[in-house]
Amino acid sequence: MPNLPILFAFCLLVLHLIKWYTSRKSSNNNLPYPPGPKPLPIIGNALDIPRDTPWKAFAQWRDRYGDIIHLSALGKHVVVINSNQAAIDLLDKRSANYSDRPDIPMANMTGWTAINIGLIHYGDTWRKHRRLFHQKFRQGMVSDLQPLQTQKARELLSNLLHSPEDFREHLRHFPASVIMYATYGYEIAPHNDPIVTLVDEASKMITETILLGAQVVNVIPALRFLPDWMPGTGFKRVAKACQEKVNNMQDVPFETVKRQLNAGTAVPSWTTELFEENAAQNGGKPDEALIKGVAATAFAVAADTSASSLASFVLAMTLYPEVQAKAQAELDAVVGDKRLPDFGDRESMPYIEALCHEVFRWSPAVPIGVPHAALEDDVYNGHFIPAGTMVLANIWAMTRDERAYTDPSRFMPERFLTPEGKFSDDPLPTFGFGRRICVGRFLAADTLWISVVNMLATFNFAKAKDSMGQEIDVNFGYDDSLIRHLEIDQVETVVHQQLTKTLF
Repeated sequence: MPNLPILFAFCLLVLHLIKWYTSRKSSNNNLPYPPGPKPLPIIGNALDIPRDTPWKAFAQWRDRYGDIIHLSALGKHVVVINSNQAAIDLLDKRSANYSDRPDIPMANMTGWTAINIGLIHYGDTWRKHRRLFHQKFRQGMVSDLQPLQTQKARELLSNLLHSPEDFREHLRHFPASVIMYATYGYEIAPHNDPIVTLVDEASKMITETILLGAQVVNVIPALRFLPDWMPGTGFKRVAKACQEKVNNMQDVPFETVKRQLNAGTAVPSWTTELFEENAAQNGGKPDEALIKGVAATAFAVAADTSASSLASFVLAMTLYPEVQAKAQAELDAVVGDKRLPDFGDRESMPYIEALCHEVFRWSPAVPIGVPHAALEDDVYNGHFIPAGTMVLANIWAMTRDERAYTDPSRFMPERFLTPEGKFSDDPLPTFGFGRRICVGRFLAADTLWISVVNMLATFNFAKAKDSMGQEIDVNFGYDDSLIRHLEIDQVETVVHQQLTKTLF
């Protein structure tokens, strides 16, 4: 009797050989694929796909291969877009063809693609989710959340004042408290909230595993059919553990709201609105799976990305004290020292608006973007892009493109000001493209602005000093997950105005 694992592996190899051979013959009218690293027989560029900070590696390849790079792995095509113009040409102007999402095996195995609007395939289910998000988070509606954001920003100041050494935790707590209350009417605990911890753990596992090179199964999808007991299938255990957390992330807060609704004690929230509206549309029987999915996605994505941007703001103020001083001078001139700023002051402070815009450019929370997929064959600048190609928008490369931004690694809000000193709202690639552009971008901008302006009014962020009074260099680094997070040390949070002490 033949060895079953070897026979199974052999069958997989034959299938991939057929797929690889077919893909070589499928080029439209013999047009070449976009340039890229030379593929090896059968496995293609599987060994070239970077596992660590792929956005930086792809950006470095731009000098060699250009703005559009092609990779292949066992017949699977990947195109990396390294320039904003190419992304606009394909993902905006041809959005009808590039609005789908590819199959990401690890994301499918965790159950995340079934509920996350960012990963759902383009079609009726996506439209249903998108419509709900648009109704709540479109530009004309997010202002309803500004009183809540202002209240939570003041709580952030109090937390920073009383335990400045825990500033990283406070920066994560603030956006989580906003979106958790808006979504579920739930006040999270100041520390170690169980629901927030659950969502953080699930989000971390998801974002660490679904990047193209993060797990071998994402490059060789057929591996998911291997028996669990075979060597090299550890990704299955990871996916199972992640799926359990994804399920709990949906169920726990939703069931809490559902019990409160039945008891008549529910706080008005997006979940209660969805429950009541959906029930009215479906004869008293709400689509609970839909409600759970959109609510969980809103919290997981909004809290995670905003926390990343806030940490990057603190880093920028620490590394560029002259920017911090200039922003505080504008703020002091507009607001004074008798009150804290609010949204009514926003139009009067163009420099701080530009500063927030620069945070999104300087340190994009999702540097490689969420993958698109080509629905049909396409040709761009004489290069063939087959149907089904995974298309990655390298946002990191776009925001570091010297053709678009002078000295791009420098944090410089002035790049978004006109010669007259007015804010120039230049479009950024940070929030994606086309029909899949981030629906929460207006909420994200408001969340960042109200927290930034309040922190600038009350605190200075500076390098810590040693026992001799000498500044200590800041140690910082970002992780490699889809939504990247900053690790930072040697930062002091000190009071900027006496105002803080009198208010809290």
